[in-house]
Amino acid sequence: MAYTGTGDLSPKGLDSADNSSVALQGFIKKLQPDFDKKFLLGIKPHLQYHQHGQKGVLLRNQGNIVKFVGYKPLPSHDLKRQKLETCEYEIEATPKRYYDIVPFSHVEEPIASESAIRQNIETAGQQAAESIERLVRKEVGNGLLHRRADNNQDYQKDLAINASSLNSTTVIQNDAFTDPSIWIGARITFLSQNDPSYGQTVNVTGYSATNKTVTFAPALAKVPAEDTAYRIVSCRDLLTVLEAGKLTPTVLELAVSDLENSLARPMNDGNWVCIIDPYMEYDFYDFMKNNGAWTYVSEYHDQDKKNIYNGEIGKWRNIRFVVASKVYKETIDGAYTDDDDNSVHFATLLGQDAYGVVELEEGQGKKIYIRNWDQLGQPLPLRSTIAWDIMFTTKILNATFGVNIACAVSN
Repeated sequence: MAYTGTGDLSPKGLDSADNSSVALQGFIKKLQPDFDKKFLLGIKPHLQYHQHGQKGVLLRNQGNIVKFVGYKPLPSHDLKRQKLETCEYEIEATPKRYYDIVPFSHVEEPIASESAIRQNIETAGQQAAESIERLVRKEVGNGLLHRRADNNQDYQKDLAINASSLNSTTVIQNDAFTDPSIWIGARITFLSQNDPSYGQTVNVTGYSATNKTVTFAPALAKVPAEDTAYRIVSCRDLLTVLEAGKLTPTVLELAVSDLENSLARPMNDGNWVCIIDPYMEYDFYDFMKNNGAWTYVSEYHDQDKKNIYNGEIGKWRNIRFVVASKVYKETIDGAYTDDDDNSVHFATLLGQDAYGVVELEEGQGKKIYIRNWDQLGQPLPLRSTIAWDIMFTTKILNATFGVNIACAVSN
């Protein structure tokens, strides 16, 4: 994981550098734009989550902020009209600085040094991509509407705010919470388009068995109105029903229905996108192999092959599947984990504008810093370093425009 903060990555002054290092730094300065471009090209092939986010440009002249556009359907009784009209609103986010360093053996001669630098810039790009993807998948995995693969209604309920729970922005009461302890670590997503809580997901952090209430965080800005719809989903006991808990066409159809009911918009080509990992791909393989509706990427029409996503493996009906090396995972208590074993894996089904990410090409400025041995204070020319530097953030724009499907996997 990258560092975050205000570390000094810029090369120090060259007053004490020997003549060869000064010449080498002049050579590096001349190639700086090319190195920055190569760094970005090294990041992009490794981005699976980032590629599906709404891109916001870093505005350095406005205090290093990023502006996204949030959407929600306008309330209407005319479904056709409702699908065509949306309310747009601006969402601001403040990026943090992320950076890390790749050391490599020092090479003084410019041509040999350029080759070494280019090779290690590729490593820096992979390193940056892993850091960016981890940030995005944690935000996405935690913040979108949830659904269980087994559709167990004991742990997944679509409910509405009742009058007795209208006095708090952190507590919900419902008689359906007969055993509220099972909801610890669960997610609550608010679904009513005319309520200020719409499109937000919160985490259940406590409960009262006596009052049949659950406590959640973060707090909402306003108390939800009576009859505000919400979904609460817990991952408890999902790992004990392995076969029923796997990713299936049935749960994918239900998740598509969630998006359609939310009036989410498919991607520009009219398809949804589903991000899975190799474990879910394995579990889904028999269906892919035996179902005539499945199309592998190699079987796409020429026109479709021009716009293949990173990691895309194929398409079923109107869902395009992308395999990421890692997806968002949790323990059954709702805690984030990187452990593949004994964890719940989340397949993420996406429409447009579910979340925002920082555009990596515009507004970033200089991205690569190269230091020689003398700038690192070494007595002998043993090692040089490449540092990468990116301003980044990611933010949920509308939790109902994506669905995280909690799955058990074979491993």
